[in-house]
Amino acid sequence: MGVRDTLHCWGLTLLILPGVLVDSWGVSYPEKQICAVRGSTVIITCQYTYPDINMKIILSSDTNLHESAKELMVTSSRTTEPIKEGDNVILTCATKNSCNVSQSELTWLKDKMLFPGPPTRLEFKFISHQNTGTYSCALKNNITISSNEIIVAVQPKRSVQFLIALLVGIVLTMLAVALVANIYFKRSAKRQEQLASSTAH
Repeated sequence: MGVRDTLHCWGLTLLILPGVLVDSWGVSYPEKQICAVRGSTVIITCQYTYPDINMKIILSSDTNLHESAKELMVTSSRTTEPIKEGDNVILTCATKNSCNVSQSELTWLKDKMLFPGPPTRLEFKFISHQNTGTYSCALKNNITISSNEIIVAVQPKRSVQFLIALLVGIVLTMLAVALVANIYFKRSAKRQEQLASSTAH
């Protein structure tokens, strides 16, 4: 059998056994589901298998991706009790449905302005009245993609000086009332004496 006949017979074999060559080709994705925040950077890893032949592989991007928007979310360690100066408050930035996002892509916002701090955990060990504001987290490259906003309202702590001033004010008020009452009783007593003296005459 000549070379030409051999090639012809090989071609017939391929036609008779469809899928044998196809089975040696494939693309596999280690991660079946990829969760990402819309607007963030996503790396999709894949593995190619192909026959050991001379060939040219052309890769093209697949634009037909299923998009599932995962929103950022901020939670606070203090949700019900009022926050006072000196309290410990922790704000945490995460994604809904436990979706992972690189910490380097996140940033904090205070009153819609960039606020420095660790990407996912913002801790105020001794919070002060100056920390009052509206906080959220967002993507660094696009702050319009942001989380819900949490209002941190810090009540000013009443200082010792304030309590002393309040106490002094109360004492002075009581002294003034006592002084007025004393003057009133003295005048009343004097009038009664005058009436008694005029009656005796």
